[in-house]
Amino acid sequence: MTTPPETNIFDNINSKPEFVAPFHQPYAKLALILVGLPGRGKSYLSSRISRYLSWLGYDTKIFNLSDYRRREIGNVTHSFFDETNEEGARQLQHMADEALEDLLNYFREPKTHQIGILDGTNIRRSRRKIIHDACINVGVEVLFVESVCNDSDTIEAMVLAARQSPDYQGVNTDEAREDFKKRISHFQKFYETLDVEIEKNYRFIKLVDICEQVIAHRVNGYVQSRTAFLLLNIHLQPRPIYLTRHGQSQYNLFNKIGGNADLTDLGQQFSKALSEWIPKHETQPFKVWTSTLKRTINTARPLNRFCSGPIIQWRALDEINAGICDGLSYDQIKQQYPEEFAARARDKLRYRYPQGESYIDVVQRVDSVIVELERQTCPVLVICHQAVMRTLYAYFMNRGLGACPFIEAPLHTVVKLIPYAYGCKEEHFQLMSTEGVHD
Repeated sequence: MTTPPETNIFDNINSKPEFVAPFHQPYAKLALILVGLPGRGKSYLSSRISRYLSWLGYDTKIFNLSDYRRREIGNVTHSFFDETNEEGARQLQHMADEALEDLLNYFREPKTHQIGILDGTNIRRSRRKIIHDACINVGVEVLFVESVCNDSDTIEAMVLAARQSPDYQGVNTDEAREDFKKRISHFQKFYETLDVEIEKNYRFIKLVDICEQVIAHRVNGYVQSRTAFLLLNIHLQPRPIYLTRHGQSQYNLFNKIGGNADLTDLGQQFSKALSEWIPKHETQPFKVWTSTLKRTINTARPLNRFCSGPIIQWRALDEINAGICDGLSYDQIKQQYPEEFAARARDKLRYRYPQGESYIDVVQRVDSVIVELERQTCPVLVICHQAVMRTLYAYFMNRGLGACPFIEAPLHTVVKLIPYAYGCKEEHFQLMSTEGVHD
């Protein structure tokens, strides 16, 4: 998806906010410190946490130690990490110190920086103490996140996933796998897991076999609690998520917003086209979720015979509540409520319709859908509305909260997303011509 050209006066905003004050604890600062052996999903976890907290509106940055190494010395083989390699050990220590100092400087800057994520092994207690004390000394809380794997199948899956790492671009799969296993063995000799007795004063979350077991120790506050809840629900299994809006509705014909209008004839054609397209493109049993509004429910109706289980209606997927502007066109809003029209044009993200919602409100209620989508291991088709589809897409494509109101989400188009360890793949399918379609 790309940011569309401005299509109406409501969208006539010259600049989009890069950072949005979050909903809770606006000036809290938190360092999330990853812990664990290579191949335990630390970068996967850090990217998921960062994506989620950024989507919630927190200014978040990842400091990945492997990126420091690749920038300074390039890709290396397992021998670089061998304990007998004194020069390698010296370089690793230097880069670890550099990353920590960058993290601390990030928090020292007179900006709204709130969440810093240090993505590295951090397997020695002595190192964790240095990191913890340094952060506390600059007024930053610390939450360690450790990934422990005992299950051989989970370890093997993570080793294979490491093939996608920049370290092994262009390397034969078998060679990459063997080199990575040897790299792990070098770190295992010095691995000291987080211990609730020895490190009882630390706050930490320990994941065993990626959420088979989650241990939360002294987790406190909104951000830490939301992080723990997210980690309870994520997994490594790839699966597609399909996003689409309802078929054209009666309100779309007149550029009216809100309401509970039914589908037009064209909208019903899209419903039929969708029910024919999905079974051809998805061979696995899939779920269908809609909002509680007629235009999404009726768009999904022909899919009843294809999906696994009943179609689920989510109130959290309802369109943004337009309050006193519900049922009006943009021209009518400009005429009847000129001050509201101007206020929304100035800040489309934060603007809240009188007796209605803002985009930030929509993100808050869609949060529950996001976590449930993360938990799913089978394909899911979500049939929703423009504002909701924008927020869902912004989350999975790591666009951040500020981008939500500006993402293109045309009618009669399906977006296929496949989350994986280092990002999210996307494909777009236009099922019907959108020429002349009122959006």
